[in-house]
Amino acid sequence: MRDAGGLVPGALVAERKGTADWVRGDLRYRITLKQADGAARWWVTVGDHQLGGSFQEGGILASVPIRPVPEQPAIAWPADDDEIVPFLRGLHARLANAVRFVADRRDLCGLLVSPTDVRRGDLVADLRTGYVERVLRALCIAQAAGDADSASVALAILQAPPAGGPADGPSSLLDQARIWADQWSYQSGRQIHVPDAIVAPRPTRAARPAADADGFWEHVG
Repeated sequence: MRDAGGLVPGALVAERKGTADWVRGDLRYRITLKQADGAARWWVTVGDHQLGGSFQEGGILASVPIRPVPEQPAIAWPADDDEIVPFLRGLHARLANAVRFVADRRDLCGLLVSPTDVRRGDLVADLRTGYVERVLRALCIAQAAGDADSASVALAILQAPPAGGPADGPSSLLDQARIWADQWSYQSGRQIHVPDAIVAPRPTRAARPAADADGFWEHVG
C-alpha cells in the first residue's frame, strides 16, 4: 500500500486499513486497496476538502467513489517479488486516471446531482447512495464555494426533480433535504441551510482611489 500511495508525495498511508489520503487544492482523495480472490480490488474516493470529512470532523461526507467499470480485467495480486514492479506499474496507471476523474468542485457538484452513475472511459462514479443526500451535499459544496450556478442547479432539483430521477415518496425532495440538513447540522456542528432561492453574489466594483490634496483624481477620474 505504501508503494501505491507513492502516487502522491506526502500521502498519509494506513497500511492496516489499506488506504492513502491526501489533499490537493479544493479536493481530498483517498485510495483504498484490498486483496480479494488473488486480485487487487481498489477505488478512489474524491471529496470536497472542506466538507468531505466525517461528521465528527465537521464534514458531511461530501464525496464520490471512483471505481473501475465491472468489465475491466482485474490486476492479479503479485505472487512473488518479481511480479511486484509490473503490478505497481499497472495499478498506478489506473489510479492516476481515477485521481483525475473529478476536475474541481463544480465537477464534483455535477456528479453528486446525477441521478445515475457517471462513466468516463474505464472508470465510473459510483452514485448508488441516496439521491436527496447527494443533491444536498452538492448544494452545500456550491454554497461554500460561492458557486451560485451549481447551487441553483441543486436547489432546482430539490424543488422539481428531473425526469428519470427518483420519485418524491411520502414527502417532497425539498422537505426531505431540510430534514437531512437539520440532522447534519446537529451531527457536524456546522450550520446547514436549504434556502428558498439562490441569490447570486452582486459583482463588486473596484474602489475608486481617494482624492489627494491637489484633487488629482478629480481631474483624471
